[in-house]
Amino acid sequence: MIGTSLENLTVSTGGVAGEQRCFADPGPLDLSAITAGITVWHGGAGQVALLSDLRESLAGLQYEERIFAEHGSLILYECWNQVLALNHLGV
Repeated sequence: MIGTSLENLTVSTGGVAGEQRCFADPGPLDLSAITAGITVWHGGAGQVALLSDLRESLAGLQYEERIFAEHGSLILYECWNQVLALNHLGV
C-alpha cells in the first residue's frame, strides 16, 4: 500500500483518493452489460492492482491485454504516447 501511495503521489493526490474509494467498495463491478470491445492496459510492476485480480474480474468476457511489465499504476501517465499510437489516435 505504501508503494502504491508513493507512486500515485508523484502525479497528484487525486489518484490516491480514487484508488482508496475503489478498494473500499466490497463488491466486484457487474461488467456483463458491456458490449464494446475491452482493452486492458496494465502496469505489471504495480503493487496493489494485480493482473490476476483483473483477469478474475473479466472472466467470461472477451478482452485484449496490453501489459507493460516495467511500469506500475501510473502506466497511462508514463506511456501515454504509446497508448495513443497503439489505438491509432495519433499523438
